[in-house]
Amino acid sequence: MTPEAYAEVVPLTGSTPRRPPEVHDALAGAPPQEVEPESLAGVLHLIRQVESGEDPTHAVEQLALLERIRHAAGAAQLRIMLGLETTRRAEQGTPADRTPAGLAAEVGLATRASAGSASRRLGLARTLREDLPHCDLLHAAGLMDEATAAQVVIALAPLGRMDRLRADQDLAAELPALTWAQAGKRARAIAYALDPEAAVRAAARAAADRYVTTRPAPDCMVRLTALLPVKEGVAVHAALIKAAAAPRPPEDERTRSQVMADTLVEPVTGRSSAAISVEVGLIMTDRAMLDGADDPATVPGYGPIPAPLARALVLGATPGDGAAAQGCREASVWLRRLYTDPETGELAAIDARRRSVTGIVRRLVVWRDGTCRVPYCDAPIRHVDHIDPYAQGGVTSADNAVGMCEAHNYAMEAPGFARHLDRDGVLTVITPTGTRHTSPPRKATG
Repeated sequence: MTPEAYAEVVPLTGSTPRRPPEVHDALAGAPPQEVEPESLAGVLHLIRQVESGEDPTHAVEQLALLERIRHAAGAAQLRIMLGLETTRRAEQGTPADRTPAGLAAEVGLATRASAGSASRRLGLARTLREDLPHCDLLHAAGLMDEATAAQVVIALAPLGRMDRLRADQDLAAELPALTWAQAGKRARAIAYALDPEAAVRAAARAAADRYVTTRPAPDCMVRLTALLPVKEGVAVHAALIKAAAAPRPPEDERTRSQVMADTLVEPVTGRSSAAISVEVGLIMTDRAMLDGADDPATVPGYGPIPAPLARALVLGATPGDGAAAQGCREASVWLRRLYTDPETGELAAIDARRRSVTGIVRRLVVWRDGTCRVPYCDAPIRHVDHIDPYAQGGVTSADNAVGMCEAHNYAMEAPGFARHLDRDGVLTVITPTGTRHTSPPRKATG
């Protein structure tokens, strides 16, 4: 579609948006025609015509137009990814059932995303192109966002290709009016009707993928997430609700939510939260530790925490009162002392009193880098690798090593990739096209 066609479909001034012809054909069941991605120059030209004004109708129409452009741009990205995949597959001689080496990392760097996120988008692009042409067309026309497309792809994954094509056509007329959550539910309902046995088999396989993860949350909290089979998940939640509803002594002033959280923690750890023994890799400056300075500290695997809370973890002091303070006083804390450069904030040395020196360089690098050092990737560090290979004279030291996630470390071995770590700790990753992406050293505190 040209910029003029977009303006015709969702005019900057006027009435209700109309369906573009290619989407009308798709909803009528006609074979979808290829939609050429917008040229960047044309889209930017159209966006420059958008100006704020006092007319609310005009403003709402502009918002709708720009939202469609945003969705269509995402669809164009997916198509470009598929083109790049075709090129890399031909260059490397990669079989059709495998992703070319380094492709996910290359796409992730270009789109400022992790290799895992890029890999998922590549899978989405393949499925839309091969099995869901109507959904692909709606996405390209800006009438469906990528999150909705992903929900549909996940819901229809258990089906065979012919059933996916049938479901795709059944869904096409409904999707523009549905949220991503509604689209997922509707797609699942269609999938269950088309092949209920496939859904049962998929549920059995999915149980093997159960997991528990944590993510940092504001105010020194953490989100604990579990993916469980529906039976176990509902049972856990019901047990927590039952515990929260049980009678409590008058002095117990906890809310229902607090009781549910505490009930979850206690059986897993085997004791109350006030008596948990922990080892904390706490990275902080000597000023924060000894002089009461406000330099933020860092807990590896979580992120920054305020200096008063860091001192509380170490000394058993508390920045406040209440149950959390009591837990801080009574916790048994083993501190591994880490030292940071007072000028740069970079992790510079480690106190190894509690362990032998074996593997201490790896521990230092993991704590220093925090997460994968490749730009735009926040995945946990799985590999600590030499920058200058050991076989070529590279030394085994923190100055010659970086922490990477598994996907990116393997990607660096693909043809055309290179990496370099300069004296200031700046990591440069060079992709097969010669594009350079830099990652400055992470501040260990702050």
